[in-house]
Amino acid sequence: MGLAAKPFESIINNDLCDQRTEIASDTDPLADSVPPRHAIESDEEEDEYNPLRPQSNLSTTVDVQLVGSVTPVPVSGLVIATGSVGRYWARGADLGEQIAAVMVNKIQVGLLFRPSWTKAVVLVSEVTTRLPLWAMHPYASTVLDALQPKSVALLDTYAVSAYISDTRIAYPDAPMRFLTTDPSSTSLTSIAQPFAAPNLVQSTSAAFVALRAEHSASATLLLIPAPHVAPPRPARPRSK
Repeated sequence: MGLAAKPFESIINNDLCDQRTEIASDTDPLADSVPPRHAIESDEEEDEYNPLRPQSNLSTTVDVQLVGSVTPVPVSGLVIATGSVGRYWARGADLGEQIAAVMVNKIQVGLLFRPSWTKAVVLVSEVTTRLPLWAMHPYASTVLDALQPKSVALLDTYAVSAYISDTRIAYPDAPMRFLTTDPSSTSLTSIAQPFAAPNLVQSTSAAFVALRAEHSASATLLLIPAPHVAPPRPARPRSK
């Protein structure tokens, strides 16, 4: 029995602002410093209250569970849309009824759908809360182990203002960029440019791609340009 889609529709319809006007202005009190220029994160605002933010007197135990049913497994493909760009894309993607959820420490972080227009399962991730660094790998590992996808496609953002390149590129002229575990793939070169070193992806998408690369499995990350660098993610709890 699928989960009701209404809560997700409420989430994505509450934010009608255009992504190009988002300004990430909050400061994370747990951050030791601002992120370096090459630290790329998805461009979304830090919620005023983040239930997954670790406190100094709490452990970083991660309990990741998939609630609901996704069948059959392995799935033929998995599409992961993360953060603000995932929220905007999902609003017009006709995803249908939510079939499952990915919970982290009893907080819903991922919403799973099986749209009628594709054989792939769709995961809309981190639309209401951002995962701390310590939760990214367990989250990605649990999702991949549970669904065993044959291929993975990811949609995320990169901060244009922090992107290192030979030529300074203004946000309106910034291209889409991509990362892939398949070096011979040329399917995206006509619409996007490679996400080149020394730039880094530090969102949860990086955990998914890294895990796929470890197993020589297919994964492609498409990065949409964003105007601002997101606030640093919550750090590990500090000992008193």
